[in-house]
Amino acid sequence: MDTRDSNNFLNTLLSKFPLLRLNRVADCGAGIGRVAKNLLLPRCQVVDLVEQSPRLLAAAPVYLAGAK
Repeated sequence: MDTRDSNNFLNTLLSKFPLLRLNRVADCGAGIGRVAKNLLLPRCQVVDLVEQSPRLLAAAPVYLAGAK
C-alpha cells in the first residue's frame, strides 16, 4: 500500500517523458530494502542500496533474495 503512490508517481512521470529510462537508481536510507524490493527492483535494471547501518545492510541480501 505504501508504494502505491510512488508507483502512481512513476507511471505519471514515465507517461510524460516516454524516453526516460530507469536503468540505475539508488535507494538512499534503504534499510533492509523494502522499497527496493516492492518498487524499484520491478522497474529498474540496477538498484544500489545506500544504508549507514551495517546490521540493516547485512540483512538486505536475505530480504531481497529472489526479488525482481
